[in-house]
Amino acid sequence: MEKGALVSGHLGGAGIDTAEHEPLPATSPLLAAPNCLVTPHMAWYSEEAARELKRKVAEEAVRFARNEKLHYPVNSIGRSAA
Repeated sequence: MEKGALVSGHLGGAGIDTAEHEPLPATSPLLAAPNCLVTPHMAWYSEEAARELKRKVAEEAVRFARNEKLHYPVNSIGRSAA
């Protein structure tokens, strides 16, 4: 996202959960922009999302233990492609 476009009003609005450099300095124009919502890496969170995350982690652990193909691999070091 181009910060200048947001601050100038060319871009209607933005929701930002991560930034290139964190934490944003208190002088960041993003924090003062009325059309910008900035959250501290928690925009994803809800009770439902937390339950789903726990379920998916457990299911992935079972797949790993069974040497099945993982749905969300981080890397494949030491694992053959299933």
